[in-house]
Amino acid sequence: MEKAKLLIVDDEALIRKALGRVLRAEPVEVLEAENAAEALKLLVTEPVALVITDYRMPGMDGLDFLRLVRERYPDTIRIMLTGHGDMSTAIQAINQGDVFRFFTKPWDQEELLHSVQKALKLQHIRLSNRQLIRDLEEQLEHLRGHGNGQEAESSAKR
Repeated sequence: MEKAKLLIVDDEALIRKALGRVLRAEPVEVLEAENAAEALKLLVTEPVALVITDYRMPGMDGLDFLRLVRERYPDTIRIMLTGHGDMSTAIQAINQGDVFRFFTKPWDQEELLHSVQKALKLQHIRLSNRQLIRDLEEQLEHLRGHGNGQEAESSAKR
């Protein structure tokens, strides 16, 4: 099974490296970007299961970035980190960015790991459900096509 890809977006290299160390034990491939523009370019070519982003970054902030991620890549789960954890930022992140979890820096490693695991399970379930729905729709179309042929044969015999 292919490793899920996780993207860390933070303008501070030390934070990206620290998060990478925390996630090393997880079955994920960790990608890094130092700002939202770099992350958006990366997302075009790399299917990413989970994005962890800082709120305050030069250029585009984390809320605007997550809003774009939600619009362009709705299956990607989103987590926000901030060193400036006021309640209004958290509420905005959840309401506007459709954020799975919101953490303040410094984060609790166990809680972050647990949230990453839950997010990856959720993403796997969503993708599996979508595939099952496609499979059922194909089977239904096949049965409908098959049923129409049987009805025509039945009418011809009468």
